Amino acid sequence: MTGRDLHWRLGGLALFAAAAGLVLVSNVDAVKSNAGLSAPLGLVAFLLYLAGAVLVIQGERLPRAWAARHLARPQRPAARPRVKSRVGGRTRP
Repeated sequence: MTGRDLHWRLGGLALFAAAAGLVLVSNVDAVKSNAGLSAPLGLVAFLLYLAGAVLVIQGERLPRAWAARHLARPQRPAARPRVKSRVGGRTRP
């Protein structure tokens, strides 16, 4: 594992820890008062969990794969040239 890969994985771990902290804060806030913020905070925490888990698992490969996928342009197949037949003067596909 390279140092750069380790940095990406530690970044994923930091996102994972931030999500866990956000869940703890939202649970304490929900117990103290019924502010109704636990659902939006839970959704944000879930997204942070997902992003952190992907970075922990994939590491350095994820940004390269993302860039390769979004920078690559789909190429259209080249048109087939029409071949002229010498028999009968007609063209074939």
